[in-house]
Amino acid sequence: MWRSVAWWLETPAPLQTSSRAFRGTRISMSVTKWLETPEPPPDILSRFAGEEVKDGDITIQSCVAGNPSTPPDILVRLSGEKSWYSVEVAGNPNTPPDVLARLARFKGEKNRHGEDRYGEEVRSLVALNPNTPPDALTRLSGDGDHHVRYQVARNPNTPPDALTSLSLDGDKDVLYEVARNPSTPLLNRLRLKYL
Repeated sequence: MWRSVAWWLETPAPLQTSSRAFRGTRISMSVTKWLETPEPPPDILSRFAGEEVKDGDITIQSCVAGNPSTPPDILVRLSGEKSWYSVEVAGNPNTPPDVLARLARFKGEKNRHGEDRYGEEVRSLVALNPNTPPDALTRLSGDGDHHVRYQVARNPNTPPDALTSLSLDGDKDVLYEVARNPSTPLLNRLRLKYL
């Protein structure tokens, strides 16, 4: 694996990205596997997130976006790129609060059937991220998707007023998590205990 990574790092960017055959090779898979570990130094993560592979293999940039060692400035840059990067950035514990607040409004892309792609997944990961600001969690507590509200109810940083609102939710899974959340006001937890 290390030889594959070293070869990739020494290969000029046009060769890394120009060949479709290269993207499916064992070398590309070795690089992505290595990028998913906490081992790559920030300068290498920056290189893989940078201009050199911008049009290259999205799997590599997704690995950089999801790596907990990725510096916040790279996550800021990747959060504005493509929807699939936003999924990884939203779940990264290094993502800055201002980026998470922006991603809390993420609507995703529409597929050919008009369905939201990635939006619910991004907002769910934002709702569960420990760095998400309280005002974003409050906004997400009113999300139309029950998966998002479920993750808001699970986040111990969710403000008590948002948990009080969620204690009236119609979804039993959401109510269960509201009752388990240590930030839920005691009266609401007691009331939910008997549902």
